[in-house]
Amino acid sequence: MEVIFRMLNIQHIILASNNQYKIKEFQSIFDDMGIDVNVIPANIEIPEEVEHFDTYAENARAKAIYVYEQLKPDTNTLVLAEDSGFEVAGLNGFPGLHAKRWLGIENPLENQGLPLAIGIVNKLKKAGIVSRNDRRAKYIAYLVAIYNRDIFESVGELYGYVIDKPRGTYGWAYDKIFIVDSADPRIMQIPNENVRNQLINEELTLAEIEPRYKNILSHRRRAIEELVNKILFLQPS
Repeated sequence: MEVIFRMLNIQHIILASNNQYKIKEFQSIFDDMGIDVNVIPANIEIPEEVEHFDTYAENARAKAIYVYEQLKPDTNTLVLAEDSGFEVAGLNGFPGLHAKRWLGIENPLENQGLPLAIGIVNKLKKAGIVSRNDRRAKYIAYLVAIYNRDIFESVGELYGYVIDKPRGTYGWAYDKIFIVDSADPRIMQIPNENVRNQLINEELTLAEIEPRYKNILSHRRRAIEELVNKILFLQPS
């Protein structure tokens, strides 16, 4: 995949976000995929009215276009925007893309996003939701990239379920309460046998595995892979 970016002369990716955790995670994923690019923040304020939509696709598209038009990057730079969310079955798909508002959290990124994880756990407890079926959840990442004025879009999802107590020191936000579905075929790609077996037995949260292993499973990794393939075959949206 590094060859693809070299062929296209893509050297920089401007991420339409100033979220330090998100920037670090994207850079880590590209590094693990062997793609030699620098992920840098847009460093501009994106007005709230830009992402006022009710779908991941519309919000990501609006952010990408806004940043692209504001910065007018050169031909070796790709603008990338993401809208992502976390949906819990027993909460009727909430918090989705409105976590901050729905959970009533003022500083969602404080302490590695722990308030988000605790907010979900408290909502489930208050609603008396205890069954695994109702605690099924998924991460969603919708990506929109603009390269040479062409727009490319992709989506990645990661399925699992929510536990009732945050665990782990890695990752951020919901990682501390999320256990990956043991049927996920990507688990078998993890080279560490011990970690692989613990994931198969559903013993680890995402926050309890090293980033290099989480990146294999990540919804963002899945979306990036799809996006790279679309750029390779020049399949704009």
